[in-house]
Amino acid sequence: MLVVLEGIDGVGKSTIAQAVRKTFVLNDVVLCSDPCKEHPATLALRQYVLARGTTLPTSTQVEIFKAARLILWHDIIQPALEGKALVICDRLWLSTWVYQGVEVEPIPKIDLLIYLYDKPEAISDRMVKRGLENGWDIPDVAHLSALDAKYRAAITKATLEKNAIHEAVQVNASSIEKATAEIVKLITERKSGLRTFDTPFAYLAPTT
Repeated sequence: MLVVLEGIDGVGKSTIAQAVRKTFVLNDVVLCSDPCKEHPATLALRQYVLARGTTLPTSTQVEIFKAARLILWHDIIQPALEGKALVICDRLWLSTWVYQGVEVEPIPKIDLLIYLYDKPEAISDRMVKRGLENGWDIPDVAHLSALDAKYRAAITKATLEKNAIHEAVQVNASSIEKATAEIVKLITERKSGLRTFDTPFAYLAPTT
């Protein structure tokens, strides 16, 4: 089963993803991220995008992220799913829809999408504390609210129009512990079904 955690920057995706992974002590659980930090090729692509920053055209960013995503799929996600593992991914193609504003092909399809939500004001406060340490530019509350609206519209379209998300659930991320417990419960209730989509790419559906 492929589970993806999404949400605007600063909501706590990576922290919660790590906490969920630690709850499942079995070996058949794979935690990854998009762009993948655990693969040398995708890590290099990610570092290149970060190094170029705003000087890199959006269209180029999108193509680089698409290439990184295919590597993530072929080298990590696909083998894990074929081995009946539970895959938990921190972000996937939906982030490109929201942040780059480009509707890339929704591949691979997602069995369970967890949309982590917190009040924009709370996220902004959290990012201010982190930003002071990392030297980040902190987006204002209005910008964070706009991103939340984009995410909701993208999730609706990907689920209802593209049939690329089997199920989407919003989880309150104001408490890391409570969010982790709720996600673990959601996964446990559904894991017996394993992979919802036998064919990850819509255009590769078997012919009859």
